[in-house]
Amino acid sequence: MALTGDNLVDRVIQAFEEGFGIAVDGKDELREDFKLLNSASEPFCLCEVKGTNKGIKREYINQADSHRERSGFDSGFPALLLMNTHIKNARSLIEKDQEIANEQIKHAVNMNVLIMRTIDFIGLLRMFLMGKLNRKEFEILLCESKGWLRVEEQDYRIIDGS
Repeated sequence: MALTGDNLVDRVIQAFEEGFGIAVDGKDELREDFKLLNSASEPFCLCEVKGTNKGIKREYINQADSHRERSGFDSGFPALLLMNTHIKNARSLIEKDQEIANEQIKHAVNMNVLIMRTIDFIGLLRMFLMGKLNRKEFEILLCESKGWLRVEEQDYRIIDGS
């Protein structure tokens, strides 16, 4: 997956809407890429989507936090940083599946941000479509987790850097 920018955001929105069945407010008012909406059409999670040829950087975590603040939500409101990492330098999924630095994970925990790589996001979607994860469980993961949501094989775990 070599997508970046608006193309990446559009595909992620499509996956949330068509894959997970979650409504999305995609109006970007220079605050965040989009908001996930609950059944009452109220935002329950801010999503920042980025693509990079490298890994997760502190500045991306800070951007997710800044967007939350500029949107008028307090620091306890869930924020998801979804990153398409190692775009050009990974020739296979194995090469793409690189660890997130522990200091970035700890920073995300401190900022109340959940990091997910696109490879993790696709893994969660696969689990969802296979019935191994339901929508409510997915929403709880987004709302209550911080750090790195890592998908391995047919399972996931939250890594908090401790």
